[in-house]
Amino acid sequence: MIIAQNKLATSTFNDDIKLLISVYKGRVNIDLALEHLANVVEFYLTNSVKGSVADLHQLLGSYAKVFDYLVEAYYPAAVKSGLKIQAYVVSQDLINENLGFRLDDLASRFGIKSAVFTSRKEAENWVKEFLKTQ
Repeated sequence: MIIAQNKLATSTFNDDIKLLISVYKGRVNIDLALEHLANVVEFYLTNSVKGSVADLHQLLGSYAKVFDYLVEAYYPAAVKSGLKIQAYVVSQDLINENLGFRLDDLASRFGIKSAVFTSRKEAENWVKEFLKTQ
């Protein structure tokens, strides 16, 4: 089911395995990114989410300005919701790849197992395999 959507991103949730998948596309718009993240945070606050995949490989430009929000609101809500693992899918674009590794570092600071991939299928499989053991 779709839990948040705007022109920049769509987030869906699989309740059976407690997996949230967010797909971002197009040129970065910080206002739209923050709006979408706020909607996802609202979902985290009222639901149990164990795994997440953030597909950023079709995103163009820097989204570093959302990092403060991630630290202040997103990751605390995600941890409270039960998030244990998060995968990031990036392109081989230098900016996109670098930001993906920064996200990986941020997630690990909150105790979330995380990794960066260039394939969404590999990212989803990695998260799903981990969730089977939980």
